[in-house]
Amino acid sequence: MKTPFISTQSLQNAPRSNIMRLQQELAKTSEELTTGFRADVALDYGVRSDASVELRNLMTRNEAIIQNNTAVSIQISTTENALKDLRDNAQEFLNSLLSLNDGAASPTTLATDGRAKLESFLSTLNVSDGRRFLFGGVNSGAEPMKAYESGAQAAALTAFSNAFGGRSPSDPTTKDITPADMEAFLDGAFATEFADPNWGTNWSGASDEVRTSAISPAETVKTSVSANETAMRKLAMAYTMVAEFSNGNLDSATLNVVVTKAREALGTSINGLITASTTVGATKARITTVNEQMTASIDTLKNKISLFEGVDSAEAKTKSDLLTTQIEMSYSLTSQIMKLSIMNYA
Repeated sequence: MKTPFISTQSLQNAPRSNIMRLQQELAKTSEELTTGFRADVALDYGVRSDASVELRNLMTRNEAIIQNNTAVSIQISTTENALKDLRDNAQEFLNSLLSLNDGAASPTTLATDGRAKLESFLSTLNVSDGRRFLFGGVNSGAEPMKAYESGAQAAALTAFSNAFGGRSPSDPTTKDITPADMEAFLDGAFATEFADPNWGTNWSGASDEVRTSAISPAETVKTSVSANETAMRKLAMAYTMVAEFSNGNLDSATLNVVVTKAREALGTSINGLITASTTVGATKARITTVNEQMTASIDTLKNKISLFEGVDSAEAKTKSDLLTTQIEMSYSLTSQIMKLSIMNYA
């Protein structure tokens, strides 16, 4: 029979290694007691921990969707406000044109107001959220509307000159222009200035295709309005014809043709703006609904994660107390062993 060799060093080191293990377990248990979740899901569940990863990935995805949808909602709100400004200005100008029947507004005043409304119109369509121009469609990196003086004004005046013998709208002889000739001009050469390709050449750099956003994994919606919409073209047409052609030189019957055509264009534009506002409003409401659904889904996922990764606080507290007691006992035992020496028994 052999007697194993036991040294003082081996006696001292044995409790120390046990203390290190107990301290690691205590640190893990203390973390679980503090957070309420397992400190190492993979260690506890092994291959089953994939379920936890999947749940957390779903929650992260839903949180990202909500964050993106919130940003899109802000853009839509800005677009809604811009459409309201366009509609209010159009309605105000239409009221001014209607007041001509009562003699409450002069052609000169209307021309000045028309130019002011036109500049406001262009400024509104060039609104930006700081990152993109909201009415630019997918071409959102540059202002959608060009300056009136950069080409549109000259094109409109050139069209007038070509139609009426080289005269400008300010020529006194324009009083000879008949209502029929003015109507033919406004429906013909002038109208083509607001149709493609002239619209793209002189007025707009926007795209017909509007921006879209994925508001859920399975749903994509249109989230913008293009400056190329018919409502915008008609609004530009109404403001331009009044600003440039109602200068007081026209015969009253011919001026009435300009005013009537402007009213018609404004009416069409206002209806189009209402439709656009309704559409973006419905999109905003849909985003709100999706966010509510995503929030509810996140709450459900959090509950599932809690059930899968959570720990019993009472059990964790008991385990922590037990480990603390064991560590204290190990320290005490180590202290006693360190006092032992084979020399005491020599």
